[in-house]
Amino acid sequence: MVVGAWVAVAVAYFGSPIPNSVTTKLAYASRETAFGWYARESLLTGCRAVFTMLVPLALIGPPDRRPVLRVWAGFIALTVGGYTLFPPPEPYDWYPASVQPALSFLAGIGLGGLLVVGAEHFSLTDRRRQAVSAVVVAASFGIALLIETPEKHRQRSYVDTVERDRQAAGEWIDRHAPADARVLTGFGNIAYFGRRTTIDASFLNRRGPLLPLEQLIAEHQPEYVAVCPYLSGTPPERFVPPDGYAVATVIDRTRKESGLDFYVVVMQRAIPTTRPSAPTASNSPRA
Repeated sequence: MVVGAWVAVAVAYFGSPIPNSVTTKLAYASRETAFGWYARESLLTGCRAVFTMLVPLALIGPPDRRPVLRVWAGFIALTVGGYTLFPPPEPYDWYPASVQPALSFLAGIGLGGLLVVGAEHFSLTDRRRQAVSAVVVAASFGIALLIETPEKHRQRSYVDTVERDRQAAGEWIDRHAPADARVLTGFGNIAYFGRRTTIDASFLNRRGPLLPLEQLIAEHQPEYVAVCPYLSGTPPERFVPPDGYAVATVIDRTRKESGLDFYVVVMQRAIPTTRPSAPTASNSPRA
């Protein structure tokens, strides 16, 4: 029922059952993902390398469960093979995340099978089997935490810098913008924390065709526009807003702290204009 409802809505609104975010990214992404990146990140990076080595042990277990396990293994193989032949448009971590539940499940079964074989080989009593299993599981968690600590710090660094500044921009809008103001932006954190009617500039959540920011501004005449220059080479003090808008605030804490060429600019409409009678592409950030 859930799938049927999604297909009906997607076809009726977007014209296709394929998620709009996928088709939009494919249309304008930079195609910077290297061949083989998906397989490496999904199966051979961090703890995933250990999980991958345990998968064959799951598939040689009791015959009655092999068909189900092979379905999971087939899902991994098809996903990794597909994304290797047709790499995702951007090297973002959420693409490899799709196979991690299946990989973790098979790795857990494989580890369990290894423990059973070891217990039988050494003729362990039930109590000793339980003790050994507890030690192995605890050690596995500890090793996983140790291996993944650098990745945790990397992800945390991104959240505490780039996403922090976007959140701060949204909170500024929430404090300063009138309740009926509309915000044009392509970033979810700004839309969510701004808590105003949002015009989606990313086209990930609404129908195309893709339009440049200048055209969206001219069409919708929003009261506020929020953008995130990244590796632009233009410092905040030299940023030039579009005609009819003035820079209201700049959030550049990340740039000051780390030197990364990233900041957020919130612009306010400087020249009062008449709103379009029927905005066609607005959506609430609470939706």
